Amino acid sequence: MQEKKRNKSDLLPPYRSWARAQLVERVTSLPDYVNNLEKGYQFFTQEELANLRNRYSKGFTWEDIDQELSRKGILLKKGTFRKYIQEGNLPRAVGYRNRENGRVALFPADIISHINFILYFFKVAERTQLVEILELIRKLSPTSTEYESVSCELIDYPSPEAAYNHYVSSDGEDPDIINAIEKAFVTRPGDKRRLLAKLAKGLESHRAHRKEIVSFLKGHTVFNLEIAGPEPATEPDQS
Repeated sequence: MQEKKRNKSDLLPPYRSWARAQLVERVTSLPDYVNNLEKGYQFFTQEELANLRNRYSKGFTWEDIDQELSRKGILLKKGTFRKYIQEGNLPRAVGYRNRENGRVALFPADIISHINFILYFFKVAERTQLVEILELIRKLSPTSTEYESVSCELIDYPSPEAAYNHYVSSDGEDPDIINAIEKAFVTRPGDKRRLLAKLAKGLESHRAHRKEIVSFLKGHTVFNLEIAGPEPATEPDQS
């Protein structure tokens, strides 16, 4: 039976994976990429991407992204940008910048590098070459860890540490780390149960520690003593 041809999107390694990092780093040196630059495609060179990362080391707003892409002759609609983020193909915001009319989202300093790669991948990259490159990267790739597997499945946070911190600080109401573990361990139910048990134990320990601190604070009374200041100076007797 002939194997069903996979969509190009099926070849795309998850954001945060080692394979994706290697592709983003190496894409500008690929022969196919260089040939497309020579043909007039408006992609960035490695030097241009490095300059942008340095100039926007504190992060990009959407307006910054749109401005830099427009200077290069690239049109990326905001709706498409959001779609790529929702699908997990681009990094989410990592912070905010305050302005007079409110705050705006800040995206990481390498966001243009990722956009550049995604546009090349979907618009002009040749499937056969992509398969060959990915096979080579997989051969070079270190053994995938469970940490990386969970990281790839996170949606709202950049790392398992950040997701776990928000999970316990929200008293278990923030489920991003739970959902990531469910997806990463879908074929390993035993390991998944053990890890979720550790997560529940961590939350229980956090609650107990918080209760202990609150109990300590409530059990100690502080006496506020008013300390009299110096007597006000009196006018000398004029009589």
